[in-house]
Amino acid sequence: MTDSETLQAYQIDPIIRKQREKIDTYLKQHYGKTAYNHTNWSDVQKSSTMIQYRKRLMERLFEEVVPKLVSETRYGFSLNKMEYLVRVKENFKQEAANAYWIFKKLVELRNWDYRSFLHVVDVYLFTHLYIRHNETAVKNPQAIATAALLINLGRLHIPKHVLQKHDLTKEERDILNHHALWSIELAKGNVTNDVANLLYLHYQQLHRIPQTDQAEEQRLAAKMITFIDQFSEMTLVGSNHQQYKAHQALEVLVTQKAYDKETYEIGNRFMQLLHIYPENCLVTLTNGVQATVQKVYPQIPYLPCIKELANENTYMLPTDLSTKIKTGTWGQGTCPS
Repeated sequence: MTDSETLQAYQIDPIIRKQREKIDTYLKQHYGKTAYNHTNWSDVQKSSTMIQYRKRLMERLFEEVVPKLVSETRYGFSLNKMEYLVRVKENFKQEAANAYWIFKKLVELRNWDYRSFLHVVDVYLFTHLYIRHNETAVKNPQAIATAALLINLGRLHIPKHVLQKHDLTKEERDILNHHALWSIELAKGNVTNDVANLLYLHYQQLHRIPQTDQAEEQRLAAKMITFIDQFSEMTLVGSNHQQYKAHQALEVLVTQKAYDKETYEIGNRFMQLLHIYPENCLVTLTNGVQATVQKVYPQIPYLPCIKELANENTYMLPTDLSTKIKTGTWGQGTCPS
């Protein structure tokens, strides 16, 4: 996106415009430059005033999008404590405080294609929740969270008509599918080696490029980010393709990845995070009963109809949550204890 196009995009939102004017006024006073002709931000990042501007704007944008993203139909039980959401918001603000270029690109994307901005925040939020839920199994969580925030910023280089079109041609689909490559270009020289490697591994996985000589923990982290990215894309309103309910998306992703033991395990952990399980999953209830999921109700996907393995009793889980699913897995394997 050119500078002139970016400037036009900012005119859409008076709040963003006012913040932009404040920032540009500050830059002109202190550096004699504006945000769009200044390329070295190392000095600007030292300014506490600039950092506070960025934090306040990111907080406002986060609070703006969360009600559009978060519902129990997609997030299940993963946000059953307000402190989880507060923690993610603080981390989101800190990402913008640490790097001006991230702040700038997030705001640009918000005004270029709002649905893409929602997708960026959605992936970041889901990734933080997954990390919290699997703290002992996740290495280098900060690098993973930053990579999750950046993987879709390359959508800034995708024409609006492609981002907002539902029936894409093959050529348009190819353009959209290479947004991750633009994300790598945007991040080049601005991120740590760990973050850069995760972005590249994510791109490789999207395009099924063989991965060799990569550290196992980074490869697994990239698979986790890719899984969450695809789940968000499939379930978020305004997708370029069919929109899925959460349990439908999980079924598609987990069954597609069944040949890949590592991604299959990531899918099972993600289901346990949400407490949303597709039909035919094997589950263990909090009372110790083992069962299979018979039917999922889209409005309350965490309270499915289940059939006990021992006596084939079939019933819907109680709405008072006195009995819930404790753990579960997809397939015909042994139900975990």
